[in-house]
Amino acid sequence: MSLRRVALATVATCAVLEATAQATPGPPPAAPPGAKAAPTWIVGGDPTSATRRAARAHGARLLSPLGIYVLPRVRAHAFAGALKAAGTYRFAEPDVRAQTIQTPPIDDFAATDWRTPLIAPSLLPPAPEVTPLIAIVDTPIDISHPDLAGMQSSAPVPAYNFHGTAVASLIGGRANGVGIVGVLPGARVLAIGVDKGLRTSDLIAGVSQAVTAGARVINMSFALGRRSPGLALVLAKAVSDGVLPVAGAGNDRLRLSGVELGRVVYPAAYPHVLSVSSIGPNGASSRFSTSNGAVDVAAPGESVLAAVPAAFDTDGVADGYMRLDGTSFAGPIVAAAAAWLIAARPTLSSGQVADVLRFTADDIGDKGWDPDTGWGRINLSEALKGPAPDDDAKEVDDDIGWVNGKHLGQPYPFVFTGRRNEVSGTLDIWEDRGDVHRIRVPGRSRVRVTLQVAKDENPNLAVFTPAARSIYGSRGRVGRSFRAVGRSERLVIANGSRRPVARYVAVLAPRNDDDAYMNASYTLRFQRLGTR
Repeated sequence: MSLRRVALATVATCAVLEATAQATPGPPPAAPPGAKAAPTWIVGGDPTSATRRAARAHGARLLSPLGIYVLPRVRAHAFAGALKAAGTYRFAEPDVRAQTIQTPPIDDFAATDWRTPLIAPSLLPPAPEVTPLIAIVDTPIDISHPDLAGMQSSAPVPAYNFHGTAVASLIGGRANGVGIVGVLPGARVLAIGVDKGLRTSDLIAGVSQAVTAGARVINMSFALGRRSPGLALVLAKAVSDGVLPVAGAGNDRLRLSGVELGRVVYPAAYPHVLSVSSIGPNGASSRFSTSNGAVDVAAPGESVLAAVPAAFDTDGVADGYMRLDGTSFAGPIVAAAAAWLIAARPTLSSGQVADVLRFTADDIGDKGWDPDTGWGRINLSEALKGPAPDDDAKEVDDDIGWVNGKHLGQPYPFVFTGRRNEVSGTLDIWEDRGDVHRIRVPGRSRVRVTLQVAKDENPNLAVFTPAARSIYGSRGRVGRSFRAVGRSERLVIANGSRRPVARYVAVLAPRNDDDAYMNASYTLRFQRLGTR
């Protein structure tokens, strides 16, 4: 099996798991598995008054206004049961620990300057006051460090390791004549310090706090080995609010049947999250850097000089600086580059910012996209002048639950109500496997839906009623068109009743790996044909 097919097989499996988990959640058992490892559980319900009353009754702590709570495992089963009885239950998951994704030092290369190859001396960063707010959800930072002076901290929690401080310094380390200079010196950084543990509940609360604070970019240099419905939900909310999430791809490279790849970790593998792998000073993929289909771009992650608290400086010279390795440190470099791009080109959406960084990257691995370095090493100079890519009309719209208001609380507006209209979008085998558009079909009428694509692309078309739970099942499906590559898809939706009805029109990535692609553009046209 080729490496490309391994990557695609992995994402196909993840997509099925994601859809299944959303469609058929179940409450935690009375004795949850992994109870010793997870003394607390996360339970999600629709954000209604019934959910809030049940939460108060069972002593659950709110993590997000989307209806996500955490409570001791001994009460989690009863709380989930109460939500199920009220008809508001959504999911439950163990509150497992995440891992920071640094790795032990690598001695293969001499220490190098990571900033100069990425940022030409002629490039002057935007003034700190015009940069968008960048949030980091990480371990607490040392705000007394000279390079972190002036950064916002969510709570006065003392640093208990070097990780959060190092990540923050790579984004906004000050140009003060000592130490290092971050990508955006003096940038507006909100450090949301997670107290000892890095449990999933803390990460959910941290992302939710970042969105509330108005962050445009969120850096996440941590990894979960299993998907978290709660984390997926708050990240989707962030994306729908125009936030760009950035995450390290992970440090789990391994070899299987002669093919190097890595296990999928979250949040890097979630849709709409910019996943960053690590390269070394020689420009090659780091031997530890996870290789899989989720990788978008690469940045320096070996021998990266970063600021650390003096108490945790263990390199033999207690000067508050260390050279570090891991995708933990490649991620914030890209997050800061994204913020620079947002400041310079404010009309770009967060999705367009991610695409500009992808499509202007320097191709340093196999030709085109590859699972080691994605589209390549970011090139900020080219990104600042690269053409604006196609934009999706609305994200997140990956499944019916995002569009009908179930997940985010408010249904998306109808894109068609009877007058001719068209919408454009893009699909991506990893980042965006399906788009759902909500339409209203007038009474006693027919509507023709046409999906137009490029000659080498092959998205598919399907239509569902409100009874459908997911575009990845057959329930509520009333039509589909799966024609050959490059052929336009067409369906006619009929409404024989007198009253208008809602329908969900889905554009889906092809299911055959041979037709898989990335960032395929499409145009969807709606036309009323007249009375029935």
